[in-house]
Amino acid sequence: MPITFYPNEIQAQPFATGVGQRRSGQELLKVACPNQYKKFDELLQTSFTGQEEIIAQTNGFVETLVSAYNQHLCLIIRPDDVWAAILVQFNFFVNANSDKLRSHFVAHEEKKTLVVVAAGSRYTVDFGEMSVEMTQKIHENVVDPSLRDWILPTFSTTTANDTVIFAVLMMATMKKYFKYVFQLRCGLPQVTLEGEKSDWEAILGRLEKLKEYGLETTAWYHLLKPVISKFVSAFDDPNGRDNLEFWTRVCHRDGGGSGPTYLGGWVTAFCVFDEDGKWIGPQLNHNALPNVDPASLSAEDFFKIYTKETRFRNQRQAALVLDGSPYHLVDSQKIPSGFTEVDVLVDDNGQLFPSMMTVGLIGMQVCSSGDQKRSATGERDTVKPIAGWWLFVKISDENEREEAKKTMKENSSPMPPFLSPLDVRLYWVGLVTSTGWRHMGALDSYFINGRPNEQGFSSSSDPSPATGLTPTGTVNGHEIEEGNFENQTNKPSGTRSKELSTGSKPFNHLPEELINEIFLHCASSPIEICGDPPCTPWSLAQVSQRWRTIALSEPNLWTSITVDLDWQPAAWLNQRTDALLNFFRGCLHRSRDRPLHLRVKAFQRIHPLLFPLTDLCLAEAHRWQTVSLHFSLSPFMAKLEKSRGRLSLLKALSLTHEYRPAFAITAFVASPQLTHLTLCKLHHPTSSLKVPWNQITHFESNLLQYRQGELDQILTNMPLLEELKVVCGISLSSTTDHNATVEIISLPNIRSFHVSGHEEALNQILNLLHTPSLKHFAIETMENGTRLSDLVVSAFLGLHHRSQFTLDSLSIDKLPVQSTVRILDLVPSITHLSVQSRGVTELLPTYLTLNREAPITTARRPYHQEWGSQSRFFLVPNLRNLVMEDLYTFADSATLASSANTLLKMVKSRLNPEGDSEGRLESVSIVALLAVGLSDADMLAFDVLTEFGGAQRVKMDVDVRRKGGTLHNLTSLRSAN
Repeated sequence: MPITFYPNEIQAQPFATGVGQRRSGQELLKVACPNQYKKFDELLQTSFTGQEEIIAQTNGFVETLVSAYNQHLCLIIRPDDVWAAILVQFNFFVNANSDKLRSHFVAHEEKKTLVVVAAGSRYTVDFGEMSVEMTQKIHENVVDPSLRDWILPTFSTTTANDTVIFAVLMMATMKKYFKYVFQLRCGLPQVTLEGEKSDWEAILGRLEKLKEYGLETTAWYHLLKPVISKFVSAFDDPNGRDNLEFWTRVCHRDGGGSGPTYLGGWVTAFCVFDEDGKWIGPQLNHNALPNVDPASLSAEDFFKIYTKETRFRNQRQAALVLDGSPYHLVDSQKIPSGFTEVDVLVDDNGQLFPSMMTVGLIGMQVCSSGDQKRSATGERDTVKPIAGWWLFVKISDENEREEAKKTMKENSSPMPPFLSPLDVRLYWVGLVTSTGWRHMGALDSYFINGRPNEQGFSSSSDPSPATGLTPTGTVNGHEIEEGNFENQTNKPSGTRSKELSTGSKPFNHLPEELINEIFLHCASSPIEICGDPPCTPWSLAQVSQRWRTIALSEPNLWTSITVDLDWQPAAWLNQRTDALLNFFRGCLHRSRDRPLHLRVKAFQRIHPLLFPLTDLCLAEAHRWQTVSLHFSLSPFMAKLEKSRGRLSLLKALSLTHEYRPAFAITAFVASPQLTHLTLCKLHHPTSSLKVPWNQITHFESNLLQYRQGELDQILTNMPLLEELKVVCGISLSSTTDHNATVEIISLPNIRSFHVSGHEEALNQILNLLHTPSLKHFAIETMENGTRLSDLVVSAFLGLHHRSQFTLDSLSIDKLPVQSTVRILDLVPSITHLSVQSRGVTELLPTYLTLNREAPITTARRPYHQEWGSQSRFFLVPNLRNLVMEDLYTFADSATLASSANTLLKMVKSRLNPEGDSEGRLESVSIVALLAVGLSDADMLAFDVLTEFGGAQRVKMDVDVRRKGGTLHNLTSLRSAN
């Protein structure tokens, strides 16, 4: 019968409520066996019901003993737990020495396939019973007839679940010699067992067999024998002094210690092999007395001959010794795991599923002693090792991924030329709108649009499909059309996009072969998923299945989840809520443990998907790396508050339109990695927010509600700031003194500065330019007044006189070209220039080519270019990349053609005749607006410009937009016409 004894007269310390959670089998696998969980795809069966209170650990036996010892907890140990701990270690040893030990176990070469057949499907059969049956198959194919009985005990405490655990451990131990197949045909059975003191004696008898496998297992035998012997003798005198002292030495040679960084007690007998089967016990001398059989020696003689003296850390005394066996030290951070795994092929009525069984001691179960003498209540004051097993379908290996990719390629057609060079991302959007066109200069992404547009694509001028879209190719007779529209709702700010469709047909109506090819092409980049799907019925199941196939071939997808829940009609979503939730659930699952990027929009109302989707996202809060929240809903905020303390990976946070920002930020700013912060339209003094300003390196905000001096206060608290973007929608103060001297803020690390706003605000903000580290500057004005132009020029003039100021890139928006040229003359170091202004395509090239007659200086190497009768020098001699967006509407094609000729002269003039890379352009991007259509003759100048630039290795991107219509790529237009 079981015995209970009391090694120390101390009170047990119960766990607090909430410790030892009820976890599902999948959650336990994820925490206890993280490496095996990386291969997880679908859980078939497990021994865990989800009702046990378990604290997951990587070694449920050793760490349970250590925790009980250190935390003053009552302890329960079963013979099955000890034997399972021994078998896991034996498994590591055998698999690491499989070739050397082959003759001990099998007579065949290579791996032999063993098959167990059962009636049923993978969801109905008992895989535990099949595992026990598999051990009989192993028994029939090993040379040692006693092996199965040795591994599978029948202790008085052995349950049916224990039998399964021992069976899978036997399979894992022999996995280097056998392949296992569970073949299912139909059926469902189950078994249970239990026992007493003789069970411990049975373990002691079983240890003898360890001496048959070599020097390391003989040493292990001598370490285990004293421990198991003490377990047996405890039944004879449970309260004897020797027994009580033995149980004080679980972790240390001397009892009473706690909280060690290493283990030195007898529990290390269960830590002699690491997961790779490498011996980590006492250091052995394999060459000592080779003519003496180690198995014939006593423990004292064995360790005297085959090991060096084992000492306890830096102390002079030896480590713990029991019956002549010295116990080694084990680092508490390097306790080997208490579980193992084995691959199994599940043949479900002809359908094959590569699977894995994971088995072992994976934690400690919280239970109650019922004895108020041990603790105040007798509740939740006891732990015991918990063993269990799982069988799950594995994600496809590399060969299967390649096969999936091959299958899709066989069923796909060539990619249209306009897709291949771009960074393609998939966006689920119902409608793409365009309220402006000036960001269309460089197009880098495609929208995959799911909504038919019978009325044509929505834009400011509502062009019809016939005139608003440009055909760029056909696939299997289907005309593919390309429209260029900026998505103001779903697309991140400052980026460009394209929309792919077939005129009035949604994306899923494209040819199957083309859809497959697009998915394959998109698989090279992370897919961004938007929760704003098309308004017309779309087969979500079909799309999910296609993306699942892509995930098999490209497992590194699913890194960015975008949730946009702003404007879809509730009636439409109510019909598809379950499908969408399942889709997002699958996306989150497939992304595994990779970082997530979350964006949520919910301004106007409580969206039907908001809260269930929030719950899905909150469950993965530990993976959030960037979070962007656009909402004003307090109930949503209450849910987000639950994520406090779990955002250890959070690096970037963006909050917009939140009326209670202090409440929102508290859940996020605790992250030690938070460095990027965006705060917009906050109805709250920003400087009063509890933000860790001293760790922020990138800050963006509008100044709609800033009081005078508040920006200064924030910036002075950000010594690490590298990038600043501010939007000044109104003046900083109604009493701003235009002539007042504003204190210059010291920002020693700032490298990038983007400012936008009205005159009064810019008067203060521009003083931030006074820092030598600044390399990238962008200014966008909201007015075209002369005073503002002079203000900006004056700021650059001050820089020119006060410091060694060098910029690498400059972006100027809406300043007159003449003011722009004055600025360029003050900062000749720039290599990247972007200018948006009226007449810029006609005026700026002339200035860049024919600058003032000035003396040659060492700071500017002149490049002579004969133009007419005068020799001139280049303005901005190091310029490599130029973007010009003209706000001027050309009234006729002749004027536009004239501008094209000026551009051509500029490109020619910037070519270095010596072949040196210095001084020559590498890329030119031009966007212009034309009031009328273009004829072949009118396009000739631009056509020559594009071809000439390409021949001279200058990347040309020329786009002309018909007023009220679509941006056209001229090369495509010419081929179309």
